[in-house]
Amino acid sequence: MDVEKTMRFILEQQAQFSANIREMREQQANSARETELLRQSVLGLRQSVQGLSESMKGLSEGMKGLSKSVLGLRESVQGLVEVAQLQSERLDAHDKRLQIEEKRHETYERRLEAEEKRRETYERRLETGEKRREAQDRKFNEFLKRFDAFLRGRSGNEVKRISHPISEGISFSPLVG
Repeated sequence: MDVEKTMRFILEQQAQFSANIREMREQQANSARETELLRQSVLGLRQSVQGLSESMKGLSEGMKGLSKSVLGLRESVQGLVEVAQLQSERLDAHDKRLQIEEKRHETYERRLEAEEKRRETYERRLETGEKRREAQDRKFNEFLKRFDAFLRGRSGNEVKRISHPISEGISFSPLVG
C-alpha cells in the first residue's frame, strides 16, 4: 500500500502540476495578451505624444508669429499715438494762433471804435468851432454895422474902410440914408 499511496500521491502531484502548468500557460497567454495591449497602448501613447509634440511645435510657431504680429501692432499703435500727439500739438498751436488772431481782431475793433469816437469828438469840436466862428462872425458883423452907423453919423454918408484881417474879403456897402 505504500507504493499505491506513493503512486497516488505522484499522480495527484502530476495532476496538480499539470493543472498548475495549464494555469501558468493561461496566465502566460493572458500576460502575453495584456503585454500586447500594453505595447499597443504604448505605441498609441507614443503617437499621441508625437502628435502633441508636433502640435506644440505648431503652437509655438503660431505663438512666435502672434508675438511678431503683436509687436508690429504695438509699433503701429505707438506710431498712431505719436501721430495723434503731433496732431494734438498742431491743433493746440492752431488754437493759439486763432486766439492771438482773435485778440488782434478785438484790439483792431477797439481801435476802430476809439478812432470812431475820436472822429465823432473831432466832428463835434468842428461843429462847435464852426458855430462859435459863425457866432463871432455875426457879432463882428453887428459890431461893424454899428461902427459903420456910428461913422456915418459922425461924418455924413462917407464910409471909411478899416483894414482888419478878419474883415478882409467882407465888403460893406454904404447905407443910403
